[in-house]
Amino acid sequence: MNKLKTIINDCKAAQENGLRSQDEKLSFTSWIKLQIHLLYCKYCKRFLHQAKLIDKAISQRQKNLSPLPGHSFSEDETKELQERIAKHNKK
Repeated sequence: MNKLKTIINDCKAAQENGLRSQDEKLSFTSWIKLQIHLLYCKYCKRFLHQAKLIDKAISQRQKNLSPLPGHSFSEDETKELQERIAKHNKK
């Protein structure tokens, strides 16, 4: 049972370090521990591979999104809304 806890904690630390390594540089010892863990743990290796694929898909999706809204008001609509707001604020 104690060995199982050690393995689970090692996997948790490896996954955290693997995710962190995608955003920032790990210390040399953390990087070595991660690489050794990934040599024998196919589950963590698969998890980190899938996490990279998800991040890549999200970043590609963000590039395709337009920064502009899908609808903009015409000048008449804008003036009408401003008048309504002004009338509402006077009450």
